[in-house]
Amino acid sequence: MNEMLIVPIGGRIKAAALSFTPFISKDSIEIDEYLKEIRNNPTPDFLKCFFPSQKKRIKHLLSNIGLFRPFIKTDQGMGGNFIPFYVDQHLEQSTLLPVSICQEEGIAIPELYVSHVTQDKVRLIQKNISNFSFKTIIDELEDDTLLVRRATKGRTGFLFIRPAITENKVVFGADILLQLNAKLNELLRKIFEVAEAEHAASAPHLPFKENVLYGQVDAYILQNGEIFIEKIHLPDVGLFLNSVSDPYGEILKNVQMITERLQKTLCFNLASYLDKEIYLLTRDEVLRNHEDILEIKEIENLCIGLSTFGIKAHVISLSEIECIPNGKQVILLNLDYQASSIENLFKRYKNNELSCYPNPFVQKASHKITGLFETTIPCKYRENFLSLARSLPKNSQAERDVRERLLGILSRYGVNSDIAHVDIGSELVPVLTKSLYSWRQLPRRLDRYESTEKEIRIRTIPDRGLLLKDKYGSRLHVYRFMFTIKP
Repeated sequence: MNEMLIVPIGGRIKAAALSFTPFISKDSIEIDEYLKEIRNNPTPDFLKCFFPSQKKRIKHLLSNIGLFRPFIKTDQGMGGNFIPFYVDQHLEQSTLLPVSICQEEGIAIPELYVSHVTQDKVRLIQKNISNFSFKTIIDELEDDTLLVRRATKGRTGFLFIRPAITENKVVFGADILLQLNAKLNELLRKIFEVAEAEHAASAPHLPFKENVLYGQVDAYILQNGEIFIEKIHLPDVGLFLNSVSDPYGEILKNVQMITERLQKTLCFNLASYLDKEIYLLTRDEVLRNHEDILEIKEIENLCIGLSTFGIKAHVISLSEIECIPNGKQVILLNLDYQASSIENLFKRYKNNELSCYPNPFVQKASHKITGLFETTIPCKYRENFLSLARSLPKNSQAERDVRERLLGILSRYGVNSDIAHVDIGSELVPVLTKSLYSWRQLPRRLDRYESTEKEIRIRTIPDRGLLLKDKYGSRLHVYRFMFTIKP
């Protein structure tokens, strides 16, 4: 396989919006009592995470796993922050000391489907979200400005994000870079092994080529220098911020200075491997319904960046893949391998009609492989485990018994962290492992998606020795680095 290298510039920290410390610094019964208090009387900081949702919608979100997203997930949007970090190759030893968030701002990105909103109103929203003047936004703007539509992504008229900065810059040196490169390539090899096995079964007539040109890695980096890769993205979004325009976004500029350099480096490296005419393949809803403004802006910046090297990039959706001429190079963007139209891609690949980057079997395998500790509750114990998770104990003693049984099972399978993410195939369900209320959301989520996953796969989240903090304690966060093939 070709060796991949981290781009030694920097990136963005994806952080939960709230500290998880108040939720794990209590005993099990107190945790559930505290969660009940938050559900009934959410604090202003909690409500902030759900803007622009209204009271009824927030109440619904707090009654399920939406309650946990602001503090034990690292999602983009109002439920999280993103923060710049830097790489200095001349720094031999990184100083891995805790850092605190000192300032944040709100940024409003208009969705394409609200083009009817005047520029003056867009600027008014951006001005007021910059200092989180929510009431002004709701009071002064017409209802159709924040129109809600049916969509997988981009249901409201604007995507709101929260860039932030720390008191001291987060800078990683050569020691972290060396270790991260090694772990990146080690995990890629595991992905390739899984992909090659499926490739051999489905397309034995074709030689297996990984065809990875670039991607992004989300990593936990702890104070003791340990690194755990949560996921390798092939490719996900990293350049979209370069085309976000907000006159009030002062903190945003810190991250944009990094992503602009990343875009130039990435496109320079890609130019060595690409023809002068290529195709970018995305999901149907991105083009048909203008869903996922981050993907749309990512495509925009890729096209601009590649054009500076004389490369013309055509954008096409999965359902239109038959329109791509034979022999063309195709960069696979963020595709849904559960979608029925994905078969169109595999059909053309198996017929050896397209050169795909990455190999679709590799991209599919990357969705399931993690560098975190992951354990599996076997199929034969699945229903017993879910029965415990569903249970509603009638008294405190019964509650203690159920909790002890659950924790005993988890310990037996090596899960000893306070935070876990359960992979149910369609999503990762965040769980506070000592909370019965938290575990109760898992079977509810499985029922909702009718998950076909037979085994329950649980990932432990590194929740000790994290670098990022606020006044309440530790913030869950990952560092997103870009990597590319050697030019």
